[in-house]
Amino acid sequence: MDGTSAPAVAAVTGISLPRAHRLLDRLGVPAAPGPGSARRVPADVARAVADEIGTVPRRDSGLTRETVLAAKAVAHAPLGIRSARALARLTGTSPTTAAKALRMLETRGLVARRTRTVAAGRAVEVDEWVAHDLATWPTALLGDIKAAALPRPAPRAPVTKVPARFHHLFWNVDARALTLPADAAFVASRLLTAPDPTATAWALTALPYAALERAVRSRSFPARDRWLLDVARAA
Repeated sequence: MDGTSAPAVAAVTGISLPRAHRLLDRLGVPAAPGPGSARRVPADVARAVADEIGTVPRRDSGLTRETVLAAKAVAHAPLGIRSARALARLTGTSPTTAAKALRMLETRGLVARRTRTVAAGRAVEVDEWVAHDLATWPTALLGDIKAAALPRPAPRAPVTKVPARFHHLFWNVDARALTLPADAAFVASRLLTAPDPTATAWALTALPYAALERAVRSRSFPARDRWLLDVARAA
């Protein structure tokens, strides 16, 4: 098949049929040719809708579409999610809707707020939302989030500098003088071995894979931490 239907788009994404039609109108998909006929949706348009808003093809947990997406985002964020606004960016919803979803998950004992101290030139306390032990989550919800997919993130602008919050990790060089991607391998070697997990997380998502591979495979890199390359490969 080279296409699908509006009801199928609604079913896969978990939205209402009227909303699906509004999205298809915006994307320029022609309406159904007449009464009793189906609106045909090209496959590339269906994929574009799924990439834009995510997919929630099942809700056996009884939770709302937005709550399932929020649960998936938190479950896949080992370092936590800082705020409802940050969650909204991940789930393609509004901050108000994201906050409501977090409250629902918190009420059910699935997520909680925690305060963590991170190094950012100085000790800074940050609040974040984290998932409780996923082994205790209801089977139905785990099935829902496994089937769901978050919206595809928008392309990011190329990174050219090390963020100021990590400058203290480059104690023997001027971090402001480092440029990316030219110095990416050196930056990777320093951030991947830093005591700050947010520095490691940033490196894995922002630096070129080739630079990460070069840093991890160097003789000076701790062998016990070479599994990080698998994380980068899967990102």
